Amino acid sequence: MARAQAAEGFSLAGGLETALAEYHDTNGVFPDGTTDAHTAIGIEPAGNIVGKYVTGVVVSNDGEGTITATFGSGNHAGKFLRLTPTATDGAVFFDCTTDIDEPYRPSGCEEGDGDGDGDGDKVAWEPKGNYRQTWPDNPACWDPSFPPSGGWVEGNSVTFENYIDSVSIGNHSMLNLNSQRPNDAMLPNQLADKGQALPDCDPAPATPYASNCYSIFRGYFTYMHHSYNEGVWARRFVEYTYGTAGNQFLCAS
Repeated sequence: MARAQAAEGFSLAGGLETALAEYHDTNGVFPDGTTDAHTAIGIEPAGNIVGKYVTGVVVSNDGEGTITATFGSGNHAGKFLRLTPTATDGAVFFDCTTDIDEPYRPSGCEEGDGDGDGDGDKVAWEPKGNYRQTWPDNPACWDPSFPPSGGWVEGNSVTFENYIDSVSIGNHSMLNLNSQRPNDAMLPNQLADKGQALPDCDPAPATPYASNCYSIFRGYFTYMHHSYNEGVWARRFVEYTYGTAGNQFLCAS
């Protein structure tokens, strides 16, 4: 069943390849800044290209020519499948990327990150055993463009990069509120392990620590660190979220 659902997305997206290739053959480029990419290549609106599990298929209007199917129900709800064209010697070839789990991907589809840049290198973070044991070899960082609406991916956070010289296996087993923060590089992993998304934060609250971040992070740490002062942790997260350097849990690159 899961394979068939994935195949639906591949079939619907693949059905647009010919129209997109013909547009490129005529114009020498893929749709870029047109009134509507679907109209430009002579196909139905995205919302009309649907299936039992696919809620729409979109052709990009940015010159990249990507075709992206989005799954709205079934085993792959919230996931995507994307065809990215390459024009070579008068022909157009399509590579497939998706964040569908590997056992169910259509043949030839590689793992992708959903940001549309074709790099395919962002992978959803997952704990490997006990994250306290595997960190810092398995760092997490927040990618706001990771589908469907931002997510924790494998990679170094800005905080991790800031303190990488002082990070070691020997000093991260217990978090110290008074440390000069080598352990703070571990904090994104804690949120990722709890499956907690980063909130939108007021960049300049009228009263220090009065933003919505404070309340949200305090709620996180009420159950994440019962033995510590949750208010102190909440304030620290607020500092990291709208400090002068921006959100310190974002991916460093």
